[in-house]
Amino acid sequence: MQLTFITGGIYKTDLFDDTTIRNSLDNIYTMFPHMCVVVKLLNEGGKPYILNKAISDNGMDAKNTDVSYTRGARSSDLYIRSKTMSWIVGYCDILSQLKNKELKEHSIDVAICSKAVLGSFDIFYRYVNTNYLNQENFMHFIDIYLNVSKPRAEKLKQIYLESNLPNKCDLLNFSFKHLLFQKIKKFIFNWEKTPTKRYLTVLGINIITKRKKHHK
Repeated sequence: MQLTFITGGIYKTDLFDDTTIRNSLDNIYTMFPHMCVVVKLLNEGGKPYILNKAISDNGMDAKNTDVSYTRGARSSDLYIRSKTMSWIVGYCDILSQLKNKELKEHSIDVAICSKAVLGSFDIFYRYVNTNYLNQENFMHFIDIYLNVSKPRAEKLKQIYLESNLPNKCDLLNFSFKHLLFQKIKKFIFNWEKTPTKRYLTVLGINIITKRKKHHK
């Protein structure tokens, strides 16, 4: 969570390869494009060093300063995905690429319960219901649903089915079928690689091999 504040981390430049930079550009709308490098580090088995206490103070008067995510822009002219983006949606989006599912879901649960974000699961459910259960913002609902832990997803599904959103069965079936298809596809065959390892999945069997170093 601390790293969502852009100056909350110091990064090695060698972590920024072409793919990470591309991912960062693609995720500007999430408000946390700088965290793509954190996700890359964790996916490759690295661990960020966390200080016990802050070493700097931004000096911002948050109560009397415009700290909204759309400050400086004409909100009425923004694309809907940026206009209605929120901290928790952006956090779910940016962690969607985290390979460690348990870590991803735990991180999102901790963020939801943080007083700095929402404060509790009940407030989270009400927030999603109020802001994202409508046709205009349904993509945000899906982004949250696909990344939260199973208990959270089940509750969101229940809230969704009880909502007045038109054509909800069609939308729900589409999202569930899409998720199921992705899971089946990755179970049958999936191939990923990092600078140090290769990950191959065949019929649910995970094979990890180290990549050979090419010396110049």
